[in-house]
Amino acid sequence: MSLVPDFTYCQDGKWYKELVYADESGDWYVCFDDSEPMEVVIAAECDLSPKQILDRLEIPYERIFKGKTFAGRLFPPDWKYLRRAKAYFVYVRNLAFPVPGEHCKYDQIYDEYPNREGVYYGMYHGQITELRR
Repeated sequence: MSLVPDFTYCQDGKWYKELVYADESGDWYVCFDDSEPMEVVIAAECDLSPKQILDRLEIPYERIFKGKTFAGRLFPPDWKYLRRAKAYFVYVRNLAFPVPGEHCKYDQIYDEYPNREGVYYGMYHGQITELRR
């Protein structure tokens, strides 16, 4: 559970609050958190690896490591039903992240730097943003 919102800077020059990357399969998603690295969550029955998902999204990464396996996680497209899942934490290079596609979700878009309490992911005007509050 996040105590503060997360904001992700994307290649369109906008900040996305609470961004979650997903695709039409509904078998995986990539999310951000206020106290842990970026996370890739994959349904147990999905054959994709976290590397394949990050490559598909064109997100470069430094390191991937196995996270906690939970009894179940909510999954797209409706985010209502629990499925068994594998979780991986990812240390990413500071960058402008890909613009979210139609199956992704987010709470709000900011055209300018949202100067408020939160955790910021990405690179903004050449400045590396902190991954801490």
